[in-house]
Amino acid sequence: MSTNTISLPSHSRVPAVLRAAQVLLLLLGAVTTFGAIYFCFFVPADVLDRPDSVSDWLVGAWALTIGLSALYLGARLTGPDTRIRRAARWLLAIHIVFGIVKLTVYSEQEALTFVAVDAVVLGLLSTRAARGYLLAK
Repeated sequence: MSTNTISLPSHSRVPAVLRAAQVLLLLLGAVTTFGAIYFCFFVPADVLDRPDSVSDWLVGAWALTIGLSALYLGARLTGPDTRIRRAARWLLAIHIVFGIVKLTVYSEQEALTFVAVDAVVLGLLSTRAARGYLLAK
């Protein structure tokens, strides 16, 4: 009888920083998607003006696209494809621009919270552990 040993890769476990980035990206996507749908279609008129111009609808579509993309990329972030991490970084950069637009054009101070979360996720994705795990796959 012969015995064969199976060696597992040294990076078989997902690093905590990458898992944290995944959770934050999924939360960001869920909140952004919900907000885009709610504020475009369901918010009462006495609480907030509904979108009434093409630019308002474009901002809503931009938010929905970012939210759905964050959900997709967040779900695949710990997989073997390094293009997902790169796409997530680009998405976060675009979301920071979105936050600046919300802050400057719509005077929404709440956008600063989202920009801070974006910066944290970008930082987590830039750690050596996150980069090394994705490159080792």
